Amino acid sequence: MHGERTNGIESFPDSYKPYLEELVNKYPNWKFTALYTNLDWNYVIDEENVFGKNLVPKNYSDRWKNTKPRRI
Repeated sequence: MHGERTNGIESFPDSYKPYLEELVNKYPNWKFTALYTNLDWNYVIDEENVFGKNLVPKNYSDRWKNTKPRRI
C-alpha cells in the first residue's frame, strides 16, 4: 500500500482495508476516518431501528423509516 494513497485507511482493521482500498481507487478524493465509539455492537444494532428515533429526513419515503412501534 502506498502511504499517499491510503486516504486514512491505515487506522482501520486489516479486514476492512482491501474494501477501502477498492473505494480509494474508484474515488481517489474520498478520505476515510475511523471513529471509535466504544459502543457494544449488539447495542448499536438494537438501537439503530428504534421507532421515532432515526436520522432519516422527514421528506424521505417511509420505506426508509421504521414506522411501527416495537412490540415488547
